[in-house]
Amino acid sequence: GGATHLVEPVAQILWSPRGQDDDIPNEDSRLIEFDEGNLFSDNRFPGYDVRETGLRANIGVGWTRIDPAGWSLGLTGGRVLRARDDDGFADASPLGGRRSDWLLAANYDSGTGLAIANRALFDDSFNVSRNELRVGWLRPDLQLSAGHLWINSDENESRDRDISELTANVGWQIAEGWWG
Repeated sequence: GGATHLVEPVAQILWSPRGQDDDIPNEDSRLIEFDEGNLFSDNRFPGYDVRETGLRANIGVGWTRIDPAGWSLGLTGGRVLRARDDDGFADASPLGGRRSDWLLAANYDSGTGLAIANRALFDDSFNVSRNELRVGWLRPDLQLSAGHLWINSDENESRDRDISELTANVGWQIAEGWWG
């Protein structure tokens, strides 16, 4: 039917030495995200105060289907494997331990304005620790979006209870160059 399928298997092996100076305060690497944007990163800490160390492998696969009618569907999955625990991640963190949680992300673009994206993190027993769903309708003059986020509690991130959050946004082009 003329559709294009793109399969991207990735296996990345990294090694970083352990830091020499543990006296540096951690000011900008407290909230760690694990998503398809940093699955194959050499460091998943957001700042420069802390770095991932040791021998590790980032493994995963991405698949994208681009249809001639204009729509596309993409899936990305993977995880991080370590030779030994990295002390920078708490055991309860999705990146903690010798094996990270599994990351599974999906996105759909209708080609006519509808966009759907979902990202989930889960362990080997399929216990979900984070899940985010976003839906949007995007036109040149109007943008509507809504989302739901669910995150497990994590004392290391100062979150003493589970979070369930709904969000919604509306944008309207009032005139050229003016949005409300």
